[in-house]
Amino acid sequence: MQVIILIVLVCSATTIGWAIGGNLERGLSQHSTNLLVILLITLSFVAIAIACWTTLPQIGAIDEAHKQAKNLLTAALDTILVLSEDGVIRQVNPPGAEIFATPIQNLIGQSLHQFLPNLARQPSQWANSSEQTIEVRQQKRILEVSISSPSPQRFPEYVAILRDITERKLAEASLRSTLATNRALLNALPDLILRINREGIITSLVPKGDRIATKDIIGKPIQEILPANVATEALQCLQQAFSTQEVQIFEYQMLLDREVHNYEARIVVSVEDEVIAIVRDITERKQAETNTLVTLAKEKEFNQLKSRLISMASHEFRTLLTTILSSADLIEKYGFKWTEEKKIQHLLQIQSSVKHMTQLLNDVLLLGQSEVGRLEFNLQEIDLNQFCRDLIDEMQISVPNHKIAWNSENNCLNAWMDEKLLRQILSNLLSNASKYSPQGGIVHFELICTSQSAIFRVQDSGIGIPLWEQAHLFESFYRATNVGTISGTGLGLAIVLKSIDLHSGLIAVKSEIGVGTTFTVTLPLNQIG
Repeated sequence: MQVIILIVLVCSATTIGWAIGGNLERGLSQHSTNLLVILLITLSFVAIAIACWTTLPQIGAIDEAHKQAKNLLTAALDTILVLSEDGVIRQVNPPGAEIFATPIQNLIGQSLHQFLPNLARQPSQWANSSEQTIEVRQQKRILEVSISSPSPQRFPEYVAILRDITERKLAEASLRSTLATNRALLNALPDLILRINREGIITSLVPKGDRIATKDIIGKPIQEILPANVATEALQCLQQAFSTQEVQIFEYQMLLDREVHNYEARIVVSVEDEVIAIVRDITERKQAETNTLVTLAKEKEFNQLKSRLISMASHEFRTLLTTILSSADLIEKYGFKWTEEKKIQHLLQIQSSVKHMTQLLNDVLLLGQSEVGRLEFNLQEIDLNQFCRDLIDEMQISVPNHKIAWNSENNCLNAWMDEKLLRQILSNLLSNASKYSPQGGIVHFELICTSQSAIFRVQDSGIGIPLWEQAHLFESFYRATNVGTISGTGLGLAIVLKSIDLHSGLIAVKSEIGVGTTFTVTLPLNQIG
């Protein structure tokens, strides 16, 4: 606007000067004409000065804006391209060289269609946003391509932004698969699952069965649904769960269809102001417990204790599934707001829970098969040295805070054993040695082969096993009294013993409190024939 005004002033001054000069040429002397010329020159210099005064700041501002745009282009993490109306690359920032695996100087002047053939040659024909696939260094990458409107000039330019979303797409696909699997597993569980907020109001539920009244309970406080005494205990457990962040368990009774039903509720905090309650009808179990207490002797009571431990393990399974579903739901609902670190934290929690469930399920199934005599035993030829080295590589990943020191005196190439059961034997012994050893400790793993047998020795420097408890180590669900808070199911060594028995082998244990434990397993090399 200022420039236009200045141009008008200069033109006006010139026009007026010529007009006055024409009128004065007839009657003024040469002296007057000279004064007029001086006046016109003076006005021209004034106009030029005003023009310089008004345009120089604009030139500086344009230069500063250009520098800022260049810095922004360089600092951006995404690839930014400036394209001609024919799709030719005119400018590109450093990330472009990485995403196309081509130096910047070689990109300038090239058509973007050459690298992304699914795009039209003219940017005017592109969608505002699209996803394109490109192969870089023999790897397929997924790009999110966004295009600006053309610049308002004689030769229009377009700004294209390319973002590598390969990892995000893979994570989304994995999350969808995991979420679908978890929902299927959750729907297969025979329990009623409720979400309850801090005020005791039920926000959602997954109903199960037709014996529990679930109609019209969403949005209502539990005081309106449960008997007063049960509601009071439930609220106490709910507040206890929030304060301790631990799973709360309580049992209660309700009269349904003129029958007394027993229920067990497990309450676990899922988010800051919400818990998940898993309710199971344990009427039959309670009746079985009562009958067992009346009819069975002490030995039967001990077997019932083991059954209760299995029941507890199954509930642990459900708690892990609930944790997985909760994390998956949170990522689905709030993942777009979270940082990548927080998303990864929840994904790692899901992976950890899945691995825990898989191991627990495998142990229970294997033990159950052995109890009924259906544990498969398939001999095959194994290179024991290579087998042990591969197993150590796998185990070292799961126990990064311990070092497994391997030693073999000679090669065992022609051993005939069940590979699956051998893996159970050695992985359980190595896992226990790491679990009960101090952080950073060394677990010694040794293989000795004779003409008739293979001897595996696993030695740790952990907490040790009390002498009076060593005779019970291989009983199902048995755990030594000094394990403290170290997690475990008491199934591992029972599985080890049954696997060794199928091989007609032997196991020996030597342990001292505070010094460590050594397990020695002896298996015949060749049982063919």
